[in-house]
Parts: sequence; C-alpha cells; structure tokens
Amino acid sequence: MAKIICKEVKARQGDADVTRIASVYDKIRQPHCNAAAAVSLELGKQYQFNYKGFEEYGDGEDVPSDRVPELAKVMEDGFGWTTSSVMPDVQRALQMLDV
Repeated sequence: MAKIICKEVKARQGDADVTRIASVYDKIRQPHCNAAAAVSLELGKQYQFNYKGFEEYGDGEDVPSDRVPELAKVMEDGFGWTTSSVMPDVQRALQMLDV
C-alpha cells in the first residue's frame, strides 16, 4: 500500500515526502494490522480447540461431527479480512496527504 501511495503522490505532485507518507500509512494501517494479529491469535486457538465451547476437545480428542460445521464457520469468518482491498485506505491516505 505504501508503494501505491508513493507512486500516486509522485504522479500528482512530482515528488514525495516519504516521512509524511510513512506517518499517514502507519495511522491508517496499524489498526488494521493490530486487528489482523488479534484474529490470527484467535484462529490459532480455534485450531487447537482452545476456543469457547470447544475447550473439552484437545489433542487426540475427536470433535463430534455435528459440532464441526459450527467450528468451521467460526474459522472461515476469521479469514474474512484477507479478502479486503487496500484501495479505500489508499484513497483515505491521499486525502490525508492533500493530494
């Protein structure tokens, strides 16, 4: 995303203040990255069955087949953030940079 922002700034203004771009990038992306890290932690717990409602199942324990779809849905939902586009954030960054 930072490369896209820098390219757009250069195309529109001819030069780019990398320090300012980095600051704006950090303000926009850090919350997203923190959320992704938190989701990753939760997904790791789910894969270890260390998740609310599944604590009784551990290594070598079989999860009853009627409970598997429930856990699969929770895990699938956890990957939703991976399909999001950075372009809305790029536009927001360009606005913050007055470009």
